[in-house]
Amino acid sequence: MSQALAALQWAVAAALVLLGIVTLRDWTRHRDRSHLWLAIAVGSLGAVGVLGRVPAPPGAPGHLLNLVLIALFMGSAFAFVLFRHSLIPSRPIVLRLFAGGTLAISAATFAVSLGSTSNKPAVTGLALFIEIGMLLTWSGLVGGSIVQLWLVSGALPSVQRARLRSLNAGFSGIVLSIVALALAAGAGPNTGFELTVEAVVLCSMPLLGAAFSPPVWLRRVWREREEVEFRNAINELLLYSPDSITLGRRALEWASRLLGGGGALIALDGIVVATEGLHPGAAATLHSEMEGVRNLGLRALPSSLGPTAVVAVHSRAGDGYIAVVAGPFTPLFGDEELSRLRQYGVSITVALDRVHLVEGMRRNAELLDLAYDAVFSWDVATHGIQYWNRAATELYGYTDAEVQGKDPQLLLDSQYPVPLDGILAALGEYDHWEGELLQRTKDGRTIPISARWALQRDTAGQPLSVLEINRDITAERRTADELRTARDVAEQASNAKSEYLSRMSHELRTPLAAMLGFSDLLELREPRDDQVQAIDAIQRAGSHLLSLVNDVLDIARIESGR
Repeated sequence: MSQALAALQWAVAAALVLLGIVTLRDWTRHRDRSHLWLAIAVGSLGAVGVLGRVPAPPGAPGHLLNLVLIALFMGSAFAFVLFRHSLIPSRPIVLRLFAGGTLAISAATFAVSLGSTSNKPAVTGLALFIEIGMLLTWSGLVGGSIVQLWLVSGALPSVQRARLRSLNAGFSGIVLSIVALALAAGAGPNTGFELTVEAVVLCSMPLLGAAFSPPVWLRRVWREREEVEFRNAINELLLYSPDSITLGRRALEWASRLLGGGGALIALDGIVVATEGLHPGAAATLHSEMEGVRNLGLRALPSSLGPTAVVAVHSRAGDGYIAVVAGPFTPLFGDEELSRLRQYGVSITVALDRVHLVEGMRRNAELLDLAYDAVFSWDVATHGIQYWNRAATELYGYTDAEVQGKDPQLLLDSQYPVPLDGILAALGEYDHWEGELLQRTKDGRTIPISARWALQRDTAGQPLSVLEINRDITAERRTADELRTARDVAEQASNAKSEYLSRMSHELRTPLAAMLGFSDLLELREPRDDQVQAIDAIQRAGSHLLSLVNDVLDIARIESGR
C-alpha cells in the first residue's frame, strides 16, 4: 500500500508540475498577470510534491529544505489570491493582511521546524497546532478565493464560466484534501487515509487540465446550452435591430459569448461602431492595431490586449471587421473558434445589410414627412395602404395606424372625374395620372384634391404599388371663384361704360353737327371780317370736338366687339 501511495504522490506532483508548465506557456502567449499568478500557484504545488518526495542530499541542512517547502506551499496560496485579485480586485489593505498572515504562519511553521532533527521532527503540541494552522490558512486563502470566483462565474459567457468553475472544482478537491489532512494530523500516520486523499487530489487534476487547456470537444459541450439562445439572438439581430449601433452592441455580446472572449469590437469604414467589455482607451488601441493590418480576412492575431480573433465584414453599411479579444479564461483561438466566428460574421453581414436598408427607408420616410403635400402609397393587388406621411394625417385626419391595409378609395370616399377603371387603365399605360377629385376627411368634410399618381413596377415589369401625391385645392378654388366673380363684375362695369360712351357720343354729335351746319350757313351770307373770324373759330372748335366724339365712338365699338 505504501508503494501505491508513493505512486499516487508522484503522479499528483507530476500532474501539478505539468499543469504549471502549461499555464506558464499560456502566460508567455498572453503576457497577463492572471496567467502568471496561476502558473506560480500550480507550479509551486507541483514543486512541493516533487521536493517532498526527493531525499535531501547528504550533508545538506534539513531546515533549508523545510524553508523551501514552506515558502513554496504558502506561496502557492498567496499566488492564487493574487490570481483572484487580477480578476476580482481587492482593496490594498486586504492584500496586505493576507500577505502578513501568510508570512506570519510561514515563519511560525519554519521556527517550529528548526527544533526538529534532520530525520525525525519532534512533534510537540505547539508544532502540531502550528502545522494544522498552516494547512487551514492555506485552505482558507484558496477556499475564499474559490468562493468569490464561483460567485462571479455565473455572469460570464458559457466558455469562461465553465472553465472558471472547472478550475474552482479542481482546487476545491485539493482544499478538501488538505483540510482532511489537517483534521487527521493528530491521529497519527494512516496509509489508507492518505491514499484516499491522494486519490481525491489526483481526480482533481483532469478538472484543472480542462480549465487550463480545454479540448475542442469540451468547448463545444460548454457552448451547447447557449445554442438555442444563440439562434434566437440571431433571429433578433436579423429582424429586429433598429440601427447599426444597437446591432453592433448585440452582435458583440454574442461574439464574446460564443468564443468565450473577454472583449470585442466592431468597426465599419474606419469608425468604431460598438464595443463590448473594453474601456475606450483599450478599444482605441485595438482599433489602431487592426487598422494597420492588411487583408484581415479571418485570422487569429496577437494584439496588445492579448490573442484576438478577427473576421472581415463587407456589407452595404460599410467594410470593416469584428475582433474578439481573449479573456483570462479564454482558450487559445483555434480553427473551431474561427469557423464559428466566420459563420457568425456572415449573419452579422446580413443583419447589417438589413439595418442599412431599413435606415435608408426610414430616412426616406422622414424626408417624405417633410413634404407639405399628402403622400401615401397602396398596393395594386390588395389596394391596401402601405405608407402614410404626416401631411396626409394633417389633411385627412387619419393616423398611420388607422389607415394601414385599408383601401384609400373606400376610406376617403373618393369621387373621380371619370370612372376609376379608366384612371387605372391610363395609369397602367402611362405609369402616371393627374387630375382633380373630391375626397372626404375623417370629420366628414368633402374637399377638392389635386392628385398626381405614379405607378411602381417590380423587376419583372408587373405593377406593384401606386404612389399618390395629393394637395388640397380648396383655397385655390375659392380664389378662382373670387377672381371669376371679380371678372364678371369688371365686365359688367366695362359694358356699362361702353354703353354710356356710345350714348354720350351720339348725344354730343347731334348738337355739334347743328352748330357746324349753322356756321356754314353764316359763312354763305357774306359776313364781316370780324364775323368771319368768329365763324372760323366756331368751325375749328366744333371740328375738333367732333373728332374727339368720333374717337370715343370708335373705342366703344372696339370694347363692344363691333
